Amino acid sequence: MRVSMQRSRLGWLLVLALTAGALAGCGGQKTYPVKGKVVYEDGTPLPRGQVEFEFVAENPAKRVNASAQIQSDGTFQLSSGSGEGAVVGTHRAIVICPPPGSPDEYRAKKQPLPPPGVDPEFTSYETSNLQFVVKPEPNEFTIQVKKPKR
Repeated sequence: MRVSMQRSRLGWLLVLALTAGALAGCGGQKTYPVKGKVVYEDGTPLPRGQVEFEFVAENPAKRVNASAQIQSDGTFQLSSGSGEGAVVGTHRAIVICPPPGSPDEYRAKKQPLPPPGVDPEFTSYETSNLQFVVKPEPNEFTIQVKKPKR
């Protein structure tokens, strides 16, 4: 009976060790503060929208994206599922800035929907050409975008 109890304890210790190891491997990656400002080519701040950073990783399972709302003065502060900021490494970025108001408001007034706040090239990782390197320290970036073509 004593051997049986020892095996039982050993089994539980093994289960606990494996669970602890699995949990340690599942933890979020360390992030570092990332803030900045989105401006047009003339230096005017983009007053609304969203910034998204995509971590460039060979393994898609390791990708950790970060995003932020753009404030009225053009500033932003990233956060991700892993915490405030972004993980260390190279990131591609996009800026999304839909027209103000809702499409229903414009339809109700029988007005055409205004253009988005940025040129559509900045809304896709493939076309934005925005790339930033997050370092293991506080980071600050200026993102320059173009106004939409009319």
